[in-house]
Amino acid sequence: MEASKSEGQVKGKSGSCWTGLLKAPTEQDIRGPRRRHKAFDTPKKAFDYLVVLDFEWTADNKPGFGPAEIIEFPSVLVRTKFPFEIVDEFQVYVRPEVHPILTPFIKHLTGISQDQVDRGVDLGTALDMYHSWLASQKLVYCDLDREANVAAITNKIPEKHLSTSSEARPTAPCTERMNTISTAGAITDMDMQDNVDKTNTNSNNCTETVSILPCPSPSTSCSRFVPVRPSFSFSHPVSFAVVTWGDSDVQTTLNLQLSRLNLCRPPYFDSWINLKPLFKQHFKREPRGGLENVVKSLGLEFEGRAHSGLIDSRNTAKIVQTMLQQGFQFWRTTRGFGISGEFYGQKKRAKYN
Repeated sequence: MEASKSEGQVKGKSGSCWTGLLKAPTEQDIRGPRRRHKAFDTPKKAFDYLVVLDFEWTADNKPGFGPAEIIEFPSVLVRTKFPFEIVDEFQVYVRPEVHPILTPFIKHLTGISQDQVDRGVDLGTALDMYHSWLASQKLVYCDLDREANVAAITNKIPEKHLSTSSEARPTAPCTERMNTISTAGAITDMDMQDNVDKTNTNSNNCTETVSILPCPSPSTSCSRFVPVRPSFSFSHPVSFAVVTWGDSDVQTTLNLQLSRLNLCRPPYFDSWINLKPLFKQHFKREPRGGLENVVKSLGLEFEGRAHSGLIDSRNTAKIVQTMLQQGFQFWRTTRGFGISGEFYGQKKRAKYN
């Protein structure tokens, strides 16, 4: 009886049975941490365009073949805004140097003939053509003036790699270069009058010869290519990212070949989106059985011959379009090279947060 009375007195005095044991929980302890209002979060900005690519390169089914060399350089440009259509395509065949004669294995696998690569261009020219194609889509500067160089790439390239040498290699005006590309068959449906902006008088409009800076060092980003083209409003820059089905296209094949040839890596190849882990994240399953099986697993038709670079790029773009239609947003790259050339990003885990 006394014990009960004492207990009641203690309980009544404090209003809680926690007295003498633990500190009474506060309202915040019971409610838990307050969640931040999403309305105040800075929204993630998705890329305006995605450039889907799938290289084809030399190989053999026998060991000891040697270094891989790109023989087909294709891309498909996808707009990320509704209706998520394919805007344009690019394709050029590249002439291999270490193994100029294609093996029967690779000819059978890709359908690329010896005549096609013999009439192709070297990799450096292919990169110039590719950059001019991106410029025709108003994604990059057509060529480089020195002020644009400093403004556009200072944050990507160490200052010691930015050159102001007067010995820069001159190039033809952009209109002339683009007409040459169109004649070569890489871009056949381009109207130069519509694609080249001639309203200004500086070198950004590609109407006069400009200088290209020399390559700073092998396999580093080069100030020769300006990756970002400001939009007319300047407040909403046009942004794009390279998309691949795996990492081998850019991480190993392109990067190693650029190193061997002492060519610069354009900054838009500094990082890219590996679509495979994002496919797994979005569809909640592994992308098994190769690209053709993955496309068919989505109820889509795989159009064309597998292992053709342009065909594979088109079908990879179908996966991208399906994800966009279902609300997926591509807002950052998943893999890339750091300032000092180190590789970053995880192959199997690229979840967007």
